Amino acid sequence: MNKFFGLVIQEHRYYTMSNLVMAGLVGIFIFLGPLAIIQIFPNTGHYDVNNIRMIFTIIAGSLVWIFSIAMFSSSLNRDIKTKELWLHNSQSIYSLIGAKVIYHCISMIALSIVAFTGFFFVGDLIVGTLMQYLVFGIACFILVVAFYLFFIVVILFVTALNNQLARYIGKLSYVVMLITVMLILEIINRLPNFTLVQFGKVESSFFNQYLPTFSDRSMNVNLYFDFYIVEEIVMTMVLILFYVVSCKWIERVSTR
Repeated sequence: MNKFFGLVIQEHRYYTMSNLVMAGLVGIFIFLGPLAIIQIFPNTGHYDVNNIRMIFTIIAGSLVWIFSIAMFSSSLNRDIKTKELWLHNSQSIYSLIGAKVIYHCISMIALSIVAFTGFFFVGDLIVGTLMQYLVFGIACFILVVAFYLFFIVVILFVTALNNQLARYIGKLSYVVMLITVMLILEIINRLPNFTLVQFGKVESSFFNQYLPTFSDRSMNVNLYFDFYIVEEIVMTMVLILFYVVSCKWIERVSTR
């Protein structure tokens, strides 16, 4: 366990400055960006600082998510090229890559908290108690982490595929990689509901009534959904399987 934490700390040394810079940019974007927009394009009849800050906060949260995934991908490809993953460490490939996943997930959560603070400064566009904001934050946390882990597994798979194909078709492998990502997303979008694993229903949708109130009544914000325990366990096992297979594939391709 100490060796695993050592890997996380090593990742921290590489990306601390990048994360600090990103946190500063997110803060500037959310709090100073709307003021700049109002000064440059004054049109308070159609929008004000709070409207712009609301939009900027959502954009900042999305950019944080993309940034964290990009940093993970950058770290992974850097170590693959330099053979750093295997030449100077006796840990398994799953631990080496897992440390990167954990570190960049923690960084994403920390940066997301910075972005989330923007929702507290949008005036009466969002009205709620501290508890309602907490329920809202937990929902955002679950969704962001779930999407992060899913796309991390996708990146691992396409990285392994790209390194494999690069030996035969060179830079055309990037085209194949892009097509593969689009194909995976399309397949997932078309997957039917598997009723065979829909057991152990958990009704969490009632939490939606505890979310903050939005001034725009037309906004039907539902962040909590009912789910089936067995179905979620099966999906988790599939993701873990893809993670294991992709990690092993990366190790075999990169050490040949």
